[in-house]
Amino acid sequence: MGSWQRVGVLLSLFASASVMAQQPSPRSAPLQNAARSQAAAMLHSALTGFLKDHDAVKAQGEFLAASARDPSYAPPFYELGLLAETQYDWPEAKRWFTKFCELDANSENSKRATQELQRLDRIAELEKTPEGRASRRYDETIIHGEVLLQLGLPKESIAEAAHAARIDDSRWEAYVVGAQALSVDGRFNEAEAFLRQALSRAAVADTSRLGNVAGIGGSGTRAEIQQAIQECQKEEDYQGLLKQAADQVQQQKYGAAAEDYRGALKDYPEREATALAYGDALAMSGVYDGAAKVFTDLRSSADPAIARHARESLTRLALRNIVSIPQTDADKLNQSAQAHAAQGNYPVAESEYKQAIKDEPKYWQWHSNLAGLYSKQSRWPEAAAEFAQAHLLEPTDTGTLTDLGAVLLQEQAWADAISVYRDAVRIEPSNALHHDNLGTSLYFANQHAQAVTEYQQAVKLDPANPTYRKHLATAQGQN
Repeated sequence: MGSWQRVGVLLSLFASASVMAQQPSPRSAPLQNAARSQAAAMLHSALTGFLKDHDAVKAQGEFLAASARDPSYAPPFYELGLLAETQYDWPEAKRWFTKFCELDANSENSKRATQELQRLDRIAELEKTPEGRASRRYDETIIHGEVLLQLGLPKESIAEAAHAARIDDSRWEAYVVGAQALSVDGRFNEAEAFLRQALSRAAVADTSRLGNVAGIGGSGTRAEIQQAIQECQKEEDYQGLLKQAADQVQQQKYGAAAEDYRGALKDYPEREATALAYGDALAMSGVYDGAAKVFTDLRSSADPAIARHARESLTRLALRNIVSIPQTDADKLNQSAQAHAAQGNYPVAESEYKQAIKDEPKYWQWHSNLAGLYSKQSRWPEAAAEFAQAHLLEPTDTGTLTDLGAVLLQEQAWADAISVYRDAVRIEPSNALHHDNLGTSLYFANQHAQAVTEYQQAVKLDPANPTYRKHLATAQGQN
């Protein structure tokens, strides 16, 4: 399986984590924060495109373009390493993983990249003897199976694990990779059977040959596989409860659904998406105080989507006078900052916004509010940096992109503004304002023909808007 055409999509969870993991470092040029945001958006767009067309050659070019937009942004290099591994191009994979580790030395993703580098070194050593080359074929297949699993292709990963087992059925690694892939595919009974096969082989296997495989390896291999079997059984029970809860919601049996979600959370209390569903079920069943407690706990989540859902749910409950929402310290600071900003007391407002960010650094709204305060004072570079940070934390919020683009236009950073507004159009292609804004940035960049095209789209989407028509006429006069 040496062809990139067999590679389908990058693992969405890892891709999201990669895009979000590396925050912008302090820079001498404030617009570099916007460059980081744009590089992250380019990577996200490349991953989304890969999901649709499976064109790995195009994806490679787009990963390289994202890395060129901000050469200090690490995630594109990891994805390039994965692509190289799928083509068995070990030197190229090693080059990209090394680059990733140079830029991102401390994250969980860097640990994974380091493991990949160590295994690539072992593959090179195995080439020195005939036995080693045979073992190398097995190890290559195992690595390929793991990479395919990371790429969101469990069925292809299972096929690679089966191929490895045919090469050497005495080794345990193929069964662990197969079990992991089966688990991702939701086939927990089969996964457990594979793990038991791995356990029987690990009793006599040399477990140091390949190192950490699918999170397992070393002197404690048997115990780790036994633990994996238990986790597989727990996961099967967990998924069963989630399915049962979803069925109860479909039947509008919200109380029963809440009980199922609560049961699922006993073993996995850290799974915030399930907690959010639990809160929704409680709210729909009329247990408002319980729902408010769940949403309150989740509103400071590091996951922006979960935090936003929780905050919006709390707001709805409050607007209906069902519950009173306890404010966090950051909420109080934000409220006070807004009052001081309205009174023109900008230094105090700035200090309070910054403290709110310190308390809840992952909540995008605080960064956006501080950016708005900077904009009021025409402090454009600082505003751009905070809007860019807000966009990193909440990449689907087009309001932040609109504000960031406006700041970049103030700074006459036409190319950056074009990139930002293109992202807004990509997210909401039917929004006339985004096309008009993109047209304006193109117009100021003297790209009048493209500006006309965008203004025409804005008028088509909102023909009654006189501003869009005026902009179109002006651009047509310059074209």
